Amino acid sequence: MKAAERKMAEELMALTLEAIEKTGSYVSFQISDYGPFIHICAMENGFQENGNFDGWFTIPYSVDKITQEMQEEAYAQAKSYLENLIQKAEITGAA
Repeated sequence: MKAAERKMAEELMALTLEAIEKTGSYVSFQISDYGPFIHICAMENGFQENGNFDGWFTIPYSVDKITQEMQEEAYAQAKSYLENLIQKAEITGAA
């Protein structure tokens, strides 16, 4: 794992933990050292059996220019989604 990927994983994990603590949302974070790098999924109104995810992000390992671009885009989307989820809960007082 590259230093930049480790930093990315740590940042997204911290945001996931914050979302779990501050929102009523169901948020899952998975990390792997092979295949897809990070998976994040969320149900904004808490876990619902047979429910659909409101947010689903797969961040690949960067092995070439194409996957690096995919990684950067997916990372930015996941980070923005988690930050917005947290901000929304702070504004509404939901937790």
